[in-house]
Amino acid sequence: MENRKLFHMKKFTEFIARSSKEWFVQLLADDPHFEREQKILLEKLTLARQNQALVVLQVAQKAPQTGFDTLAGFIASKDLTKETILVRPLAANQALQMVALKDIKKVAVQKAAV
Repeated sequence: MENRKLFHMKKFTEFIARSSKEWFVQLLADDPHFEREQKILLEKLTLARQNQALVVLQVAQKAPQTGFDTLAGFIASKDLTKETILVRPLAANQALQMVALKDIKKVAVQKAAV
């Protein structure tokens, strides 16, 4: 009887250890949907930069309770990185703004008039 209890206890311990490892690995792994969305977003922004098109970005603000900020302008950087982009606002008196790609929630691109 004692051996049987030890056997079940060992199996249960192995199960908990394996489950914990799998959970920890999943916790550290990036979300594949998020990566795919970021790639699509980067492609849209690259195309907008190439066409010198107007972009309107919905950007999450640092404080979650404040919601979103809307930014309209043109992509100013020649090489887009996977982390940030540089936006030149429509108004000439406004400074360039650096926006993290992870903070961008929506993108609208206005195609340039031909």
